[in-house]
Amino acid sequence: DDDIVVIDAQGPGGYEREHIDGAVNFELDTVAEQAAASIGEVNRRVIVYCTDSDCVGAEFIGTTLVESGYTNIGRFPAGVAGWRDAGLPVAVGE
Repeated sequence: DDDIVVIDAQGPGGYEREHIDGAVNFELDTVAEQAAASIGEVNRRVIVYCTDSDCVGAEFIGTTLVESGYTNIGRFPAGVAGWRDAGLPVAVGE
């Protein structure tokens, strides 16, 4: 869905190993800059995920987005591991 931005928050190397197809790879140290380039409108739906339920990257990026004024942020807590375990396709590499 083009109305939704899916953000991969796995950190260094995670996106290249595996990610949800169509997700945008966010670096943890430039969230605000990447958001301005990738999200656009502050009320656009954004879903953030990480490696698995123990990974805190999605929480960090989601909090940073909210603090930056974005208003429609959700988190997929199972992460790419949960996505894969559900039998859904993952992508590898850039």
